[in-house]
Amino acid sequence: MRKQQTDTSSIFPVNPVEQGGAFHLPDARPIRDAMIVHVSRIVPMENQPRSKFDPVVVSDIARTASEMAAKGGGIDGTGIVQALLGRWAPGSLDAAGNPKKDYKIILISGETRYWGIKEAGLEYLPIIICDLSRDDSYEYALIENIVRGDLNPLDQARAVRTIMNRHRLTIRSAAEHIYGDVKKRGAIQNCLAILACDEDVQAVIDARPDTVMAAQQINKVTDRQLRKELIRDTIAGATFVEVNSRVKAWQAATRARTVSPAPALPRSGELQLTYGKDAAPKGVTIVPRINVEDALSVCLRHATLAHDAIRMLHEHSQSYPAAERRKIRAQITSLQALLEESADFLDNPPSKRRKN
Repeated sequence: MRKQQTDTSSIFPVNPVEQGGAFHLPDARPIRDAMIVHVSRIVPMENQPRSKFDPVVVSDIARTASEMAAKGGGIDGTGIVQALLGRWAPGSLDAAGNPKKDYKIILISGETRYWGIKEAGLEYLPIIICDLSRDDSYEYALIENIVRGDLNPLDQARAVRTIMNRHRLTIRSAAEHIYGDVKKRGAIQNCLAILACDEDVQAVIDARPDTVMAAQQINKVTDRQLRKELIRDTIAGATFVEVNSRVKAWQAATRARTVSPAPALPRSGELQLTYGKDAAPKGVTIVPRINVEDALSVCLRHATLAHDAIRMLHEHSQSYPAAERRKIRAQITSLQALLEESADFLDNPPSKRRKN
């Protein structure tokens, strides 16, 4: 069943250019606020928000348009019931603002219908020329595709990020700008979460758009072999339940290894780590004559965990309000200062400082 057409004019207004009979163009004729234009004059938009067009949908449009055109249906017998949107291509207007005879029209909205018309072998289609800049045209196409749900999850996430970066929007303001409803901020957060996934995981979403939740679970796995197997199996058809079960089992095994007692140290020293309920180290007690190599090994393990945590916070920082981001940056700065102070102990230990 074909999706219901969504009116985005209230979210992103467009201004149709008056056609009337002010000029005569080859391969075109005016009709109301639209033009009936030969398909050879239409140019698809560069950097189209949709990376893929469903061939089944295109074929469905082609079949329907052919049947309607044969009966003289659609707008002026074109077989298309809803006009496309476009703008004049650069160099299509003369100094007076009138279209030249070699004009071209760049599509803003309706590229699926355009490919359907071409597949059907029809020659003309209805299009409304809008007074939009190149950037505004691209954003209109982004918003229309997002609101109508025509994009796959990865394309939608990239579109949301493009709009947020262009206007420097927060999650709340992005929800209002794109959907006209701040309650849609959860959809914005989901998009940002997809973009936080690694490239190999994003490839899973691109191959199977229905695997977003499974892909996000895979993104948690750091074991390379298991990760490759999960990616392969998910693309092949594994369900979220199956993927989630394997990831949970791996996480449990990893936690067990993480909280296991530290290896016994030589009698020359002793290192004791105390853990809280969340398996986070809460304290370290070092006997002065500790084995240096063992101590550094333990420090490196926990520094690596801290590094991974900082990277994760950085990747997800855009999903937090500005005040939260400032707090996170302040805490990271404090952690960096602590690490630098710890490293300074080797060159300038406290005992040496007291003597100085």
